Amino acid sequence: MRSGGRLVAAILGLAGVACLVLGLRGSGAGTGTGTESATPEDRSAEATALWSPRRVPGPFVDAVGVAQLQARLAEIAAGTESCYRVEIDRLGVVADNAGAPVIPASTEKLMTAAGALDTLGPDLTFVTEAVASETPNGGTIDRLWLVGGGDPVLSTPSWIRTLADRPVYARLTASLTPLATLADDIVAAGVREIPGGVVGDGTRYATPAYLSSWPESYRAEIGPLGALVVDDGFDPATGSPVSDPALAAADALGQLLVERGVTVGSATTGPAPSGAAVVATVRSAPLDALLTTMLSASDNGTAELLALAVDVAAGGSGTTEGGIAEILRRLAALGVDTTGVSLADASGLSRENRATCLALLQTLQLGARPELRTVVDGAAIAAERGTLRGRFVDTALAGRLYGKTGSLNGVAGLIALVDPSGGAGSPRFASVFNGSFGDGTGIGLTTAVAEAAAAFPQSPSPSELVPAP
Repeated sequence: MRSGGRLVAAILGLAGVACLVLGLRGSGAGTGTGTESATPEDRSAEATALWSPRRVPGPFVDAVGVAQLQARLAEIAAGTESCYRVEIDRLGVVADNAGAPVIPASTEKLMTAAGALDTLGPDLTFVTEAVASETPNGGTIDRLWLVGGGDPVLSTPSWIRTLADRPVYARLTASLTPLATLADDIVAAGVREIPGGVVGDGTRYATPAYLSSWPESYRAEIGPLGALVVDDGFDPATGSPVSDPALAAADALGQLLVERGVTVGSATTGPAPSGAAVVATVRSAPLDALLTTMLSASDNGTAELLALAVDVAAGGSGTTEGGIAEILRRLAALGVDTTGVSLADASGLSRENRATCLALLQTLQLGARPELRTVVDGAAIAAERGTLRGRFVDTALAGRLYGKTGSLNGVAGLIALVDPSGGAGSPRFASVFNGSFGDGTGIGLTTAVAEAAAAFPQSPSPSELVPAP
């Protein structure tokens, strides 16, 4: 007998014993019910033996449903290295290998989001400043320093248009920070000439531009890191990453100022002088809005820069190592079992990352806490938003499944829940597959898990399971 069949048989046996006990308790004398006065319904009930499992069919239906779901998950995962976990409140856990460390790909961003929320708070905003050694004299300042505050979504108008044309960013670009607003405010402050040009200051973080665990080919997926990054570190005109993000940011602001009639010298980089006067500032949207874009669109650059902000907030110098260490510490303090979790970056790009389905699902469930609700509320939505916008269209899961996807070559993951505000029967699940397969196969694997979990219990009706006498 297969293990699923043995499980069903065992549960049916235990349920049968329970039925016998319940039946005997309910058969005591003195009830005053006799066959001569019984209704047809009474006689039908009496025709069913007191020990019959038909009297309490729920455990039998659930037992068969659990066994079928376990068998289906095992069938889906066959031939891959995987972890998966399905939870339904009224039943508990249906899982296999949920604690196995696997490459998580972008499902890891759930951990980054929860750690950033717990460290920085949902209302945090990032401030980018334009400062000078002196106030404008007749409209002239010698130099203008653009001081990066770690804003991960500082964007030029052309970059905002570029992202708006990408389906994965649909209805998400409102959270981007417009660099043009800073240019407008600099002009409003009376600046008309900057002969020494704009100087980019990205010294807030000590991070290198790229992590050693990323192959060079990943530079098409993520731009350079730093405290002063505009347009995700890419050149909007070419789509290629820039070599010096602080210099590129200074040049971008200079061009915007020129478009507004300001005479500007060549862009350079360097730290702003101590005690410099603030000419203008621009603030990002609150952190919860930034996280919604990061989770829904799976923005790698935002995830990495948030880890640097976490490190600085924890007293570090702005490094990835420090940021992910603090994120894991925060998750553990929140009750996430981080056993087997080892991270090399904050975005999930590195193939050196390892996470478990247990830790990933526990992280998603932190979204039930009001202060961490963005972990769920900001996730992609089936058939509606982000990386799930084109999936589960015209299915029962459309608009109901909230989740975080993950994809690398040979890696596919989906951590999700159905009906976040639903009842006790709403499932939540984690599935991550590692192996030799392409994107299409990976999407098929995670889709199959979602459909199987959402369809629970796929089992016969009580009358089919236990026929009437």
